[in-house]
Amino acid sequence: MEAPLFASVEEMLSPNGLARILGGQVESVEVGPLDVEHYSGNTLEQVRVRRGGATTSFVLKRFSLEHDWIMRLTHDYAVREVALFRGGVFRRLPGECWVPIVAAARNGQSWTSLMVDVSDFLIPSSLAPLPIHDLRRYLNHLAAAHARFMGDESLLEPALGLSSLEDFILILSAPTVRREVEQGRTHVVLEMAVRGWEIFEAVAKPEAVQVIKNAQQDLGPLLRALAHSPHTLVHGDFKLANLGSWSQPLPRETGEGLRTIMLDWQDATCGPPLLDIAYFLAVNSTRLPVSKGEAVRMYRASLAAHGYAYTDEVWARDLGVGLLAGGAMRLGWQKALGTQSEDLAARTKGNGELRWWSEQIVRAGRWLK
Repeated sequence: MEAPLFASVEEMLSPNGLARILGGQVESVEVGPLDVEHYSGNTLEQVRVRRGGATTSFVLKRFSLEHDWIMRLTHDYAVREVALFRGGVFRRLPGECWVPIVAAARNGQSWTSLMVDVSDFLIPSSLAPLPIHDLRRYLNHLAAAHARFMGDESLLEPALGLSSLEDFILILSAPTVRREVEQGRTHVVLEMAVRGWEIFEAVAKPEAVQVIKNAQQDLGPLLRALAHSPHTLVHGDFKLANLGSWSQPLPRETGEGLRTIMLDWQDATCGPPLLDIAYFLAVNSTRLPVSKGEAVRMYRASLAAHGYAYTDEVWARDLGVGLLAGGAMRLGWQKALGTQSEDLAARTKGNGELRWWSEQIVRAGRWLK
């Protein structure tokens, strides 16, 4: 089945357009603001569709290269989240995974997507650890997605507009964020990253600081190390805030009762699967119910169950360079900020996090020589 595409947003949101998407007569359509925490710069609106006496809620997502810093810094001229939908990539995900985009429309030189409103099914924002069975399921479903696209050369199709590995790794590097802020393209995330890298340089292990600086100045050795790893579809922003559970029955072969909702593919790239794991460990560290090492072992076991078993030697190399490229290079600044909390317990935990990541950075540096 082809993806429902429209020439304009107005056509997509018309009763006839929505009837085409939903497969039934539409009585009324209401569009209004959507108040959610959102950092990229694109615009979200709520669409309420009434049909058959019931109301269904959707989210309209307007992409703008001018206002979206992620699009700008990853040279996303194709609007990759929509390009992946248009190119059928989301339909090719395993049954365990679900991206709730149902249609897309041209919006001038850009695109707008229409998604099922899954707000009530996302992981709640909390300080509490994620239940371990949920963690295991999310990592298993991520492994299923990685296995599905492992070595898939169709991901190299330019029309999909996937981020280059260079842009993916350097999007929040110190030189990148400083340049953006100095040139007046400010954003709260970019400003935090500028401060975070300054703190990182002051408080992290000197050996780790040097590895990061060397890689930011010359990405070649890291890219060559990553080239030895198998490549797949990398989500790029695989964090709890973008995940949820959908209770629609799964295909019979999965043996599980819930699908994993996967939102926000704007950072998607083609690269080693451990880039996603590294980012997941970095951004979700405060809510992991197990150690980072145990979470990695869960993912490795799931990937093996889906047909991709690593030897210990290859795994050690791929994990090392993956943690550097997908975690430390992108979020080392955030780890440094965590050491500055006024709360003693939080600051102690932040210091421990930075030590752990510094050790991984130094270890990964050995693979780049």
